[in-house]
Amino acid sequence: EVLTEGYIPQEEHQAKDSAGVAADHKAIRDEPFPPAWVLPGLAAEIETSEAGLDGDRHELLGAVLGEGFDELPPRRHPAYTRANKRIRGVVAGVVLPRLLAAGMLVESGVVRALAEDTTRESLQLIL
Repeated sequence: EVLTEGYIPQEEHQAKDSAGVAADHKAIRDEPFPPAWVLPGLAAEIETSEAGLDGDRHELLGAVLGEGFDELPPRRHPAYTRANKRIRGVVAGVVLPRLLAAGMLVESGVVRALAEDTTRESLQLIL
């Protein structure tokens, strides 16, 4: 099972013939994922995240900075803020239809997360 923002390739193919069928398949695929499981992603902070190994975390932060992994990454950096907003925006896009259907959109923080994701150029809503 996989939770995605938008369709998986098989659903994209189906959408060419019938958008309704593809949307139904996506809804069925998303059903096992309660919004409560995904909502913590709206508060994602990569700089304080936990990884299996400290080296993995340092490597991730170094990749976000676009720098080598030999040095200890700084605790705070504007690149982390941009990455956090992007991650939160992706999570918001994934969970938005479910929260909308449940009447939980406003209090969830999804709208704020989408607004703060300045890297997003479009939003595909599959309702």
